[in-house]
Amino acid sequence: MATKTYAPTVQWQADVEQYFTAAFGAEMLQQISEALCRPPLITSLRVNTLRSTPEAVVAALATELAAEKEGQEAPPACADHRQSLASAHTPFVHQRVPGVVCMAGSGPHEVDYTPTQGKEVVIARGAGEAVLRGAHIFVPGVLACSPGIQKGDLVAVSVALEQPGGVGRVEMERAQMFRLQHGVAVTMRDPVFRLPSCNGLLPGLVMPQNLPSILAAHVLAPKPGATVLDMCAAPGGKTTALAELMQDRGTLYALDRSHAKVQDIRDLAAELGMTCIRAHKLDATRAVVDHVPAGNGHMQAGSGHMQAGTKGATPNGHSSKVAQRQERKRKAMQARGLTIAPPPSSVTEAQIAGFHEATFDYILLDGPCSALGLRPRLIHGQTLKELRGTALYQRNFLDTAIRLLKPGGELVYSTCTINPGENERNVRHVLDKYPCMSLVPQALTLSGPGLTGGITHADGEQEQWLTPDEARLVQRFDPADAELDTIGFFVAKFVKAK
Repeated sequence: MATKTYAPTVQWQADVEQYFTAAFGAEMLQQISEALCRPPLITSLRVNTLRSTPEAVVAALATELAAEKEGQEAPPACADHRQSLASAHTPFVHQRVPGVVCMAGSGPHEVDYTPTQGKEVVIARGAGEAVLRGAHIFVPGVLACSPGIQKGDLVAVSVALEQPGGVGRVEMERAQMFRLQHGVAVTMRDPVFRLPSCNGLLPGLVMPQNLPSILAAHVLAPKPGATVLDMCAAPGGKTTALAELMQDRGTLYALDRSHAKVQDIRDLAAELGMTCIRAHKLDATRAVVDHVPAGNGHMQAGSGHMQAGTKGATPNGHSSKVAQRQERKRKAMQARGLTIAPPPSSVTEAQIAGFHEATFDYILLDGPCSALGLRPRLIHGQTLKELRGTALYQRNFLDTAIRLLKPGGELVYSTCTINPGENERNVRHVLDKYPCMSLVPQALTLSGPGLTGGITHADGEQEQWLTPDEARLVQRFDPADAELDTIGFFVAKFVKAK
């Protein structure tokens, strides 16, 4: 097995490729399709500015880098199974986005597979995408491996789609890979992309987050003491970014439809020491309540109505399913050398019923989307019908957000997709349906404008995007932009008339 190069490109469904070609042009779509298969080479860490500063974090990371380069053991807080930080360039403070520290990686590198002597481990697509961003290979990600592999062997790592992933070292016997439930199966020694994996790094002080996601919080920029809503909050990265900007003062409601994901938000808030976040299980499309009938067992809490308890709760207020999931998560993290902060004892599983109209000063809507901007992604199988359905579904969230927003309030709509139907088309929906809503300039801008014009679908539907003036007010992050080198992302900011 000789040297291999990494040069895949996303293969789209035929109708999606035709649609995107009309939107971007064939040459630009090809560049985007290639970029989506590669991870960004800049890793962004959002600093918890309630506890530290970017400069202090840079100093702490520099200490770790120096320790690893000298062969010393890294501090216990960071002794998880991740690729050596020594492979990354010196950490630096981002010059334009406050509270962000970056580390640069490199790739794609040509990898010499000769030392593996034909031995191979095949991993799932999701595990392969994680490896490309700097992770090692955990047991659940292993699909197959060559006969006779033993602990300590060097192996060629390949994704199920036959994309090369690099050379790794086997950390357990072959039989254990298919018998154990957790643990590191292969540590990457010569990866295609040399990026730091930051899971468990400086817990409570930093968290890895894509730069456009951090920017979306800064675009909304809620003031301390405000009443804020994060409509689709899991896993909590943007929620906690908003809490930082609020200086942990005010009330920030974070919603998700899953008990487990709501608990993840609470856990993250506890780890970062944030107390203004109120995470609740609720379908955000049904978040508006006109009234609550008397005698129904609900009590008013702030601007929403919450049930006093939850069926099947444990003594600490958690549902039994959530408690079991938390215990499994704790054991899995311990196996990786990580620790998880316990949630505050005061947290309960109270379920919120909804909010009255015109409740919130600020709303962030980063709703469910097709995720066609995430990097790396090795396959996209959505059809055009599915993409159009996703865009239509998102308008339910937008309609609800506008009802919940106070006159004079501010709404940020963001997605992690390149799909114009979910981005410019949905901005068009807001502007055409709600005269009270206006696009406004964004105080912090990094990327280019949105798309103008529109397209006619095969069924005759006219999909209108933005005018040139409107397009200049939104931000569209192009994954093929080598200078920014981010995921594909979209941000629009609205203000509701008083």
